[in-house]
Formats: sequence, C-alpha cells, structure tokens
Amino acid sequence: MIKIPSFVNPDDISRRVHMFADRPHLLKLARNHFLDKGFILRSGETVDKSTVQQLLDKQQGDLEIAFRTTQHHLDVSKSQRQKVKTAAQLFSISVLKALLYSGENSLIPGNWKSTAEFLELLNKWFDIFNSSFPYVKEKGKRAHGVEEDWKSNILNAGDNVVENMRGAGCKFKLPFQNGILMNNSLKNLFSDLKTQYKVRYLLTCKVNQDFLEKKMSSFIGLGHTNDHPTPQDFMHRLRSDISGKHTCAVFTLYQKSEMAEETDIQTCPTAHMLQKIAEG
Repeated sequence: MIKIPSFVNPDDISRRVHMFADRPHLLKLARNHFLDKGFILRSGETVDKSTVQQLLDKQQGDLEIAFRTTQHHLDVSKSQRQKVKTAAQLFSISVLKALLYSGENSLIPGNWKSTAEFLELLNKWFDIFNSSFPYVKEKGKRAHGVEEDWKSNILNAGDNVVENMRGAGCKFKLPFQNGILMNNSLKNLFSDLKTQYKVRYLLTCKVNQDFLEKKMSSFIGLGHTNDHPTPQDFMHRLRSDISGKHTCAVFTLYQKSEMAEETDIQTCPTAHMLQKIAEG
C-alpha cells in the first residue's frame, strides 16, 4: 500500500499539508487504459472495452439498452481524450445497469459481471471525490462526512482492487493507480479539519487543480504575449491580480492622508500581503 502523502506545514508545525492527485486526470487515465489494453484483476479476469462493445453491438437499431452510451465513447480520438465528460459517461450507472441487465438475460457473453463491478467501483469513487452539496438524494454524491462509514468502505474496497490489479502487459502499477491510492489523504484531511475547526463535512469537488489552472491562466493572460513569466514577472502579476480585486486596500496602503492614518492596515490581510510584496 502506498504511503499517504503529507508533510508538516512549515508555517505551523502542529498542522499537516495533505496532497492529492487530480481526480479528473485520474479518471481520464483509467478510461484510456481501459480502452487501449484493459486491466487484469487479482482474480485473473480481464476487464476491457470488449464487453461494452458487445453491449453496443446488441443495441444497434431500435433497441437501446445503454441509451446514453454510443460508439463515440469507445472510439475516442486523441483530442477528445482530454475531456472528462466522455470518461464519466463511460463509467456511469447507466452503463453499469445495462451490463447487468444484458448479462443476466444472456444477451452478452463473457465476464460482464466483473466488468460491471469494476465500472461501479470507478463510478462510486468518482462520485465520492466530486461532491458539491452536503445533502443530495444519492448518498454517494453527498459531501464527505455525510455517510462517512459507507464511503470509507467504498474507498477501502477501491484501494484493494486498485492495489492488486495490473494493466494488461504491465508488471507494476500504473501511475494513475498510485494517484488513486494517494487520494486516501481525504480521510486524514477530514480528520484534521474536524479536530481543528469542527467542520461537519467536506466538499470534495474543491480537491483538484482546477483553481490553480484558472489562476495560472489569468496570470499568463496579464503578460499578453509573454506567456513564460519569470519569478519576478509572476510577483508583479500577482500584485496586479490582487490590486484589481481589492482596489480599496491598495489605495489605503499608499494613500497619504489622515484617513489612511486612521485605517488599521494590519487588519486587512490583502493589504498586508501587498505591503510584503512592495517591500520585497
């Protein structure tokens, strides 16, 4: 089992910083290898796209069992492989139910049951790390901390499968498998938040790199044609970004008036940050 990654917060040694692999990228990598080569489970069974292909072949015409899934989800072009939507649709409940119905009614041969269980596991794992509301109808999509025991069982079962499966033709775990195992940090992060801040739940949709990507794109955009900022460029762009959103703090910081003297600049975190940037 991979060691749960975290390190001591350098600003406060009583706290720890917990690291996560980016959930959308993990799902895309799992989908890509599922389509390209498939996986060999601990039992020796192989799960790949062939079972889903049999399902799609059966629904050509008026009969559509997996009505939300088409050949497009299996024949994904190189450019389309960067989209999370098609991966989430392939590992969806509708495909899972279609596989179970077809297999139980002898419409498709092969190891449909193992494939359905594998898709169900990935679907539940993705839902657990994609919660955006504390309470919704489906308990798998509720915030972490709600139905905590049930989710812990799902995560433990998923870790067991991911730890012991191998990509077809691979002797060792693939990078995305280690990434999934890294996300066990969720348990430790939530435990720390409960202890230190008495939080009741955690919205796991926030635990990804989308915010950093958007923020970095805005910093690059501030440089116009200069899309490779140096550390100094980055510092100036950070200052511009903060000042653009908190103009009142900037004017207060550099204002030479009695009003500025009456304002306690230390009470404004943004202004305090700007002061540090300006000084150094």
